[in-house]
Amino acid sequence: MQAANITGGSEGGSGTLNKQAKSAARSAFESAKQRFFGHLLTSMKTPTLIRSIERDLEAGHAAVVQIVSTGEALMERRLAELPTEEWNDVRVDITPREYVLDYLRHSFPVQLYEPFTDSEGRLSSRPVTRDGQPVESREAVARRDALIEKLASLPPVPGALDQIVQRFGTDIVAEVTGRSRRIVRRTSNGGHDRLVVETRAGSANLAETAAFMDDQKRVLVFSDAGGTGRSYHAELSARNTRLRVHYLLLTYSSLDILSAVRPQSRRLRETWPRHLRPGSAAAVLAEGVARSQHSSSRWPFKFWGAGGCGSEPYGDPQLVAGRTARLRAA
Repeated sequence: MQAANITGGSEGGSGTLNKQAKSAARSAFESAKQRFFGHLLTSMKTPTLIRSIERDLEAGHAAVVQIVSTGEALMERRLAELPTEEWNDVRVDITPREYVLDYLRHSFPVQLYEPFTDSEGRLSSRPVTRDGQPVESREAVARRDALIEKLASLPPVPGALDQIVQRFGTDIVAEVTGRSRRIVRRTSNGGHDRLVVETRAGSANLAETAAFMDDQKRVLVFSDAGGTGRSYHAELSARNTRLRVHYLLLTYSSLDILSAVRPQSRRLRETWPRHLRPGSAAAVLAEGVARSQHSSSRWPFKFWGAGGCGSEPYGDPQLVAGRTARLRAA
């Protein structure tokens, strides 16, 4: 913003020259930042989650994974840029970094502003135009292009849901989300893997739920859209009476969803009570940032208060009691 003369009016270059432009630039940045890190943090946990699910399947259990976002909006934007003829062999990058690249291409502040003094003697800035067209700051454009080049060279981190579906396959994973399309891995006759776009029918969620409860699929992934009005517990009348291992693949900002977890995989008249393994608040899948570490100590008590962990929070009772006292004192 300083290169575009949106800021830089006071000593040290920290003053605001155009409040409206600064507010718009910061709003676009914060929005892109929250979406990017929300997807990135959950995507970085997914390899650990996949290894844990593999161990559960080897032990004969069933895995239930709860997610907050499917990344459908990002996928649809990228697919809209591709001809439908290329949907049978998708080679574009559909990862969380597209949020940042999209911000840099369309919202990064590159328009040049010129300082001026108003009638009251205050220093401000206004957009520079030439022949009715906005003029761009060469320095701001150079910084934007350097960021795009550096970001594009980094290895991609696929979305959490896509990693799970593409790792285990649609024959094992039951997806109960609001997505109408998804990208899945297919193996050709020559043994070569390729990514193809698969359309999901409107009744796909009902069919996927039935496949999981009938023990045809042992991994179930559901989002907010798939968690409303459905139960995935080890019901006595269902064929799938395996122990449910319930994973919460959440971020710090989505901890409020814990209050809605209990109905999906835990009910009365069940063969097994579910075993909870949080994806946002456990050492095995901790985000590794200060806020997530804070949530790691808070999630059991919030979940306990919602009745989701039975009689006491998961863990050693003495350790839990000590942590409870420290949290209440804080």
